[in-house]
Amino acid sequence: MIYWKKRTRAYLQSLGANIWEIVEKGYQYPAVVPTDLAERKTYEINAKVVNALFGSLSKLEFVKFVNLNIAKEIWNKIIQSYEGDSQVKHAKLQTLRIQYETLKMHSDKSISSYFL
Repeated sequence: MIYWKKRTRAYLQSLGANIWEIVEKGYQYPAVVPTDLAERKTYEINAKVVNALFGSLSKLEFVKFVNLNIAKEIWNKIIQSYEGDSQVKHAKLQTLRIQYETLKMHSDKSISSYFL
């Protein structure tokens, strides 16, 4: 997830400050396409970010977020989904620690397969 997050963030930031700003600050999605020039520009920027985020997901991941249309919500939901909150991270760490501490090579395995 860190790989995806860093690359996607760098890509969005490279598109311009206004692009990344939509991800950080959010956007109030309108009921209809705006006619005001400034509002329309923000609408289009959000659409570009949404497109970039959806394009960075696999088909299996895409279906989890397809009902969202605000870039900040999609970004936060992806991060939450894959990183979790601090409790989830702590639980994952504990699980990995236990797996490491109880790691044993069975007599029917070769050393090379054990290390794989």
